[in-house]
Amino acid sequence: MEPDLYIDGNILLADYAVLKTGNQNSTEIVAGSIRYNTGYSEGQHTNARFTEIRGFSQINATHVMVVDFLNHCVRLVNRLTNQTSPFFGQCTRRGFGRDGLQSRHEVFFSGPLSVIKDPRREGIYLLAEEWEDKIRELDITTMSTETKPVFRPKIVGPMGLAFTADLSRLLVNSVTSLASYNYDTGVPEHLYGSDGVPRDGSFDVAQHLWGYEIIHLSGSKFALCANGRILVADIDAREVMSFCNGECFIDSDDSAVCDYPIIYSLMVYEDALYAGHEHGVIKFTSKC
Repeated sequence: MEPDLYIDGNILLADYAVLKTGNQNSTEIVAGSIRYNTGYSEGQHTNARFTEIRGFSQINATHVMVVDFLNHCVRLVNRLTNQTSPFFGQCTRRGFGRDGLQSRHEVFFSGPLSVIKDPRREGIYLLAEEWEDKIRELDITTMSTETKPVFRPKIVGPMGLAFTADLSRLLVNSVTSLASYNYDTGVPEHLYGSDGVPRDGSFDVAQHLWGYEIIHLSGSKFALCANGRILVADIDAREVMSFCNGECFIDSDDSAVCDYPIIYSLMVYEDALYAGHEHGVIKFTSKC
């Protein structure tokens, strides 16, 4: 989810295989068909087909980069015409791409999940690729992709990406763990998690399963989707807590009251935290 740059006051969100824009009063389709009418076709408005939109990033007010998970590619949506077009990768063709520099149409992806703008460099976006355990650079200026070894921390299934406030580190939320890559030292670091029962607490003992999106809240705190819940990770205090109705609890006994419909996306907007799930959007006023 992101504040819509094209329609002021709206939220742009992905609803399975549909890209939508909406507010508290109404929601309309930008591109894609009804929820389960999936597949692959480029087209305008509801004539376009996606398999599953797991991430997107607004390049500007009129163009959106959309990650089509099971079509294994990144596509472009023109907000002026609601027309889709291929952008990066070979749609419908899953492949295991080599490392190094490749053009946008020769590269293969395998389960791309999320994409964010690299705020340190103009025209660069970072793509998390779950089934290859990679993070790729997409350069929309040269229309090329690159995979570098430094962007391969030892985690399985990278799903969500977020930068720290000072832009020195990239946090990577994965299926079972949280990791970071330090741009100053060039060293990846495992922060917490392995393959265990979900548990809040210090990074030494904390666990999560099925981590999805991660976003920066404030200072050293990040919100992330995992375990069907919202978690708050403080990378300076090195602890992770469940977020429950605007409160943060370190005690795992409180986790039962933190369950929501499975959360897939998060957004901070005007001092509130928004959480997207398969039936709609929940709004919280954070006290963390």
